[in-house]
Amino acid sequence: MNITDSQRQAYFLWKHLCQGEKDLQEAHKNGDVEKLMQLTADCTFWRLEWERLVDQIGLLAIFSEEE
Repeated sequence: MNITDSQRQAYFLWKHLCQGEKDLQEAHKNGDVEKLMQLTADCTFWRLEWERLVDQIGLLAIFSEEE
C-alpha cells in the first residue's frame, strides 16, 4: 500500500469514526444498549486502525468533520 492509499484509508476511517461517535451519542441518549456495545466496538477498531495508519505514514494533517 502506498502513502496515497494509506491517506485515503485514514480519511475513510476518520469519517466513519466521526459518524460512529455521533451514532454512539444517539444510542446512549435512546438507551439502546445493544447498539451502544456494537458502536463502541466499531469506534474502538476504527480509532486503533486510524492511529496505526497515522503512525505508519507520519500523517500531519488534522482531520475535521467539516471536510
